[in-house]
Amino acid sequence: MPDTGQISKGLDPAIINGLFALAGVIIGAAGAILKDIILRNLPIKLERVRIHDKDRIEAFKDLIVFVKDIQNSTFPAAEYKKDDFKRIMKTIYRDHILRNMPYYNKYIIERIEILEERYICLTSPDLIGEVDCTNFIEKELFLTVNEIDKEIKKILKSWE
Repeated sequence: MPDTGQISKGLDPAIINGLFALAGVIIGAAGAILKDIILRNLPIKLERVRIHDKDRIEAFKDLIVFVKDIQNSTFPAAEYKKDDFKRIMKTIYRDHILRNMPYYNKYIIERIEILEERYICLTSPDLIGEVDCTNFIEKELFLTVNEIDKEIKKILKSWE
């Protein structure tokens, strides 16, 4: 039969110390497991961010070249605006701008779509005689491209 003095004292101090040690081991192991899980996924997330940023930078580089080419070819005193616009749209737009649309904001996409619509009007055999794009080529094209250029500069200033 146990001694009445032991019953009144509560649990044996060795058991209490053992429980604290066991709790410490469990918490320490859980912390190590959580750290491993977090650190295992971190490089993957960082690499995704790096790839996205790299692709976004390349997309904007392509857009800047596209915009500057059109600006240089369609400024108010330029002679072959229509032909230069068609050439630039044919050579740069599909391969470099269209595939990068997810990286541009809504404002830029809307302006690019205007350029694409006018390009279709200028090159589609069904629309060439029906839609007059003279005003667009002579006035709106340069203004539209300048709007894109201003938006690009605003976006680039916000990058860190």
